[in-house]
Amino acid sequence: MKRPAKMALILAVGIVVLIIAGCGEQNLLVIRKSRLILDENEQLKGQLEKCKEKNEQQKELSKRELEKQKEKLEKKNEQQKELFEKELEKQEEKLERKITNQKRLLDKCLRQKRVLANNTEDFVQGRLDGIFKGVMGENVKLRQENKELKAEIKRLREEAEKEE
Repeated sequence: MKRPAKMALILAVGIVVLIIAGCGEQNLLVIRKSRLILDENEQLKGQLEKCKEKNEQQKELSKRELEKQKEKLEKKNEQQKELFEKELEKQEEKLERKITNQKRLLDKCLRQKRVLANNTEDFVQGRLDGIFKGVMGENVKLRQENKELKAEIKRLREEAEKEE
């Protein structure tokens, strides 16, 4: 049994014993006091029950409020996670575009390099061919002129020998 219930039982038993004993008028005062104490105990029990009920209600309210706060935090975390993932996707797309542009530029540069290499090779070959043709043409002329000069030297020697 709970303590207030024991007290009430003991008090009630005590009152009954006093009444049975027949203490007279003094017993009446004790009985009145006992009744007052009994009434006060009943009121305190009622107040205690009300406090217990109020405490349970507060527990329930606190529990519900805690659940609401938990749900709000979970929702906020989910929203932040979604925002983060969207931002991450945007950054990935941006980097993909940059990489694609860089690859295009690299391809373009490599093509230009090949074109320039071919053009340079063609230019050098053309210049060499032009120089070579010019030198060869000059060489042919000089050989021809050399033959002519040798022939003239020979003729002049022969004339000089004849004159002597």
